[in-house]
Amino acid sequence: MITFNVYDRVFLVRHNGSTGTAFTIDVEGRQYLLSAHHVFKGIKTGDSIEIFRNSDWVVLDIKVVGVPSTSLDVIVLALNIVLSPSHPLPLTRGGVYIGQDVHFVGFPFGMHSTVAAKDGILHIPLVKRACLSGSIEEDGGRIWLLDGFNNPGFSGGAGYC
Repeated sequence: MITFNVYDRVFLVRHNGSTGTAFTIDVEGRQYLLSAHHVFKGIKTGDSIEIFRNSDWVVLDIKVVGVPSTSLDVIVLALNIVLSPSHPLPLTRGGVYIGQDVHFVGFPFGMHSTVAAKDGILHIPLVKRACLSGSIEEDGGRIWLLDGFNNPGFSGGAGYC
């Protein structure tokens, strides 16, 4: 089951005509946006991205904090605003095992569920299931290998065990 603390942190994003998914994490009192690097191809500090919020595209200035390596498709962006509530989102390797179900959370083809809420319309990302089939060490980090069918637009989305 995916809990709201995950949904609330996942966003449909757009940069130079490319759309995908990104999610927030909190580190030492600051919020960062993580995604797939290919979603933000060619981006540099001072550029803008668009995030779909409150039924509209919002333009945000960013700072590129890091791209871990050329072999990993990950990018970390710093924003000048707090984008999502800072719900607890425990990041741990504990309890992860080969063969367990995991989930992709994102916006394939820009699609989402629409839910009416007290404070407006919520655009909820979609969820797909995969299997954690293994892991490898590369460039000093661990890459989790997921076996699951994915669609364009899930790129950059949160994976959840």
